[in-house]
Amino acid sequence: MPLINKIDSSNSTPLESCNDRDVTSPLESENNNDQSQKRNRQGGPVFDKVWDYVIRCEKVNPEHYKAECYHCRNVWQRGKPCILRSHLALHCLNVPEDIRSYWRNKLISNNNANKRDSQLPLQVSKNYDEILLRPWIMTNIPFEVIENPYIKNLFKSLNPTYVLPSHTTLSGRLLDEEFARIENNINDELENAELLDGWTSKRGESLYNYIIMTIERKEYLISLCNYSSESYTSNFIASEIVDIIERIGPQKFAAIITDSAANLKSAREKIQTKYPHIVNIRCIAHAINLIATDLSKIREIKMFIDQCGKVIKHFTKSPQKLALLRQGLSSMKIRFEGLETWCQTRWGSLYDTTNSILLA
Repeated sequence: MPLINKIDSSNSTPLESCNDRDVTSPLESENNNDQSQKRNRQGGPVFDKVWDYVIRCEKVNPEHYKAECYHCRNVWQRGKPCILRSHLALHCLNVPEDIRSYWRNKLISNNNANKRDSQLPLQVSKNYDEILLRPWIMTNIPFEVIENPYIKNLFKSLNPTYVLPSHTTLSGRLLDEEFARIENNINDELENAELLDGWTSKRGESLYNYIIMTIERKEYLISLCNYSSESYTSNFIASEIVDIIERIGPQKFAAIITDSAANLKSAREKIQTKYPHIVNIRCIAHAINLIATDLSKIREIKMFIDQCGKVIKHFTKSPQKLALLRQGLSSMKIRFEGLETWCQTRWGSLYDTTNSILLA
């Protein structure tokens, strides 16, 4: 399923820049594959299949060519197949989903990548690599630690036949393969709802996140976008949502949920018009937050919240006073987990604030 055919640059003289080149169509690429293979069998250079999906430009040395992504125009001064595969599978924002999926599966099933001198069967060594990578990432261990002599001795004593990957392999190929596996798993599980929320960061950036919830109530952050330079009208938001829906598959969605902002409400309506089976739902959590905000404006409740704020401020601004509070509550055998500060944009924190005062 090559997208484009590689450009003939078999001679060693510099060629035109990538942007000036003509790119053959996918159909022409398919028809020329047999001729390319015949040339390779006649003693010409054997190129990795990934070169059929990018533009091969001028030769920079006897073994490397300059490369350019056909979809996003990203350029590599030395096009290495492993980097090109990773780009198409994981990083290119413009590549069609079928090509992305194809190379993602290629990354996962890469049985020729493990060239370490391991005495273990290839699949067993790959399994060990996966098991090793996950805790390495989740515990924020620097990749360079894998080459520490003590770490090497530890793994050698546990299994002398297993050869540890280098830190570049761990942070490069193995990380890309794990990324591809996770993306495939997410795509298999995603269905039934999409949640959209937006907020302004402390730096004044307009941030929007797209979260998908599955039947099992698992949540996946699909996209986090900075729209500070965009005019985020309902049409713009709707087009962004459509891109996500089309990428994952409209049949996998049952509903779309946002808060009550006018542009998001209008975007939900546009999505339901385009996809009638996707239900338009207003986020109940935001509705409850608005109700709690209205309740907090009632005079008696407002006075109580203000008093809670003064008590919390009195203790939290002085470590000595807070220590005395903890000591007194402990002597009275009152369980105390701390004073909670109210955040106006989180209605649950209003309950936590008042409840922490009542418990104290």
